[in-house]
Amino acid sequence: TGSTFNNQEKFYYALQFASKNDFSSTGKNNAEGHPIYHITEAKIREYMQRFFGPGVSYTSQVKFPYTFRFTINGKNTGTFQTADGDGYNIVFDKVESNFQKDLVEPLYAKLVSAYKEPDGSYRLVEKVIFTNMSKNNNMYNIYIYKDLAHSRLIATLTNQTDESLRQNPINLDTYLEEAATITYYFNVNDEKLYFEKSTIS
Repeated sequence: TGSTFNNQEKFYYALQFASKNDFSSTGKNNAEGHPIYHITEAKIREYMQRFFGPGVSYTSQVKFPYTFRFTINGKNTGTFQTADGDGYNIVFDKVESNFQKDLVEPLYAKLVSAYKEPDGSYRLVEKVIFTNMSKNNNMYNIYIYKDLAHSRLIATLTNQTDESLRQNPINLDTYLEEAATITYYFNVNDEKLYFEKSTIS
């Protein structure tokens, strides 16, 4: 059955636009001594609107782990959460090796169809899988999921190495039938396409 993006998923897609320069040090450390960084509500809203359009609504009360495409102090992963007052804080406290090596992407997506409706709006249909991985010595287990929350496992690739992943990279086409189907609906406003809604199945 179809559903719309939940609040965390909205942040997940908006944060893909974030850059290292969006985060500023608060000058404070957490209990483990890691520096706390801050991003403003205005910047998050900008990225929300870039992806979802000017009418996007979301709840600012959030707390979840997130891995970025950049590193701060050599780390790229931490808990993203609502700050006291304006904006959000994150402590970069670990490195996700799959992002560091660029051998396994966190998400694979493929546009499978696109339609222009009679009213000028567009409908795009995309297949998506999500991944996670664990490392033991120099071997990896790759877990492929149907959902962002990593609760619906599609497949497990065991005992992978850097070389095997280079020679046989993950291919979404292999999991096309089991992958999630996301249908995006876009409308035109001021000659710009804006996200209106989505369904996920």
